[in-house]
Amino acid sequence: SWLFSTFGSNFFKTMISLSKKEEVNVINDLHGTPTDANELSAAILHLISSFIFQSNFQSRVWHFAGKERMTWFQFASIIFEEAVKNKLIRNTPIINQISSKSYPAKAIRPQDSSLNSADFENLLNFKHDDLRSCVNKAIKKISI
Repeated sequence: SWLFSTFGSNFFKTMISLSKKEEVNVINDLHGTPTDANELSAAILHLISSFIFQSNFQSRVWHFAGKERMTWFQFASIIFEEAVKNKLIRNTPIINQISSKSYPAKAIRPQDSSLNSADFENLLNFKHDDLRSCVNKAIKKISI
């Protein structure tokens, strides 16, 4: 759904770079499931090993995304809170909640791009970390 990492361009890295500002505007009416790229990689490896070692493995479409559905505003709040806890930044900027209609975007975004990974977790016995833990790991790998 909303893939984030310490590499490339993504919301996580944008928020870290904007953390130096006093205020940031963040959309609060679009929902998704933030997904750590490292967790996605681990899930893919788990899926491959499940496929290789299970003779009765059924081919199908699998969804994998973070466990927690939230808005961009909620995700930004978590990123800033964890960045302060980890002393990456001193203070959380003021986060102004804005609507997607008031934000100039090149692409039209769906109101809800959440994915449900329950089948992946349950049928393949894969447990992934909570979002804060994933954000913490990413913060520990980044410097500003």
